[in-house]
Amino acid sequence: INLKARHFRNGKELPMIAENKHYDFNYQEVYYLKKQVKLLPGDIVSVTCGYQTRNRNKITVGGLKSSDEMCLNHFFYYPKADMSSCSTQPAIRNIVPFLLKLIQKGIMPPPTKNGTVGIYESLLKTTLNDTQLIQELRNLETYPPPMFYCARGNRSNLFNVGLYYQ
Repeated sequence: INLKARHFRNGKELPMIAENKHYDFNYQEVYYLKKQVKLLPGDIVSVTCGYQTRNRNKITVGGLKSSDEMCLNHFFYYPKADMSSCSTQPAIRNIVPFLLKLIQKGIMPPPTKNGTVGIYESLLKTTLNDTQLIQELRNLETYPPPMFYCARGNRSNLFNVGLYYQ
């Protein structure tokens, strides 16, 4: 329902690059910035999307279905750089303790040791109704700045552009 492009430098958040408070999948369009934004080596651009999932009692996971979370943002930039795509995601070292808490509380079934049930399958079976835990998860997805990866032009090489923790 909303989309934000946030900008971080040296672990500090700078003014937001762009925000669409009324995003609608059916009306996707290109927005031009009023002012150019200068990105320096090591800067992080984090794209955050908000969804309306209050009518669901299961965790919504990323995927290709309309009912899944899909958060994409395309940037036009210059000068040309040898990269084909970039990705941000919450830092795994921040998410794992939260998932372990869900397992310890019996909210999330644990993945199996033999790998037949992974984290994705466990998340699909998780019902999260505790408002405190929901807020904690929201905070983990937003702060601290996420991990940021880019793939080189031939997509054969993934490299870490920056990772900052507060």
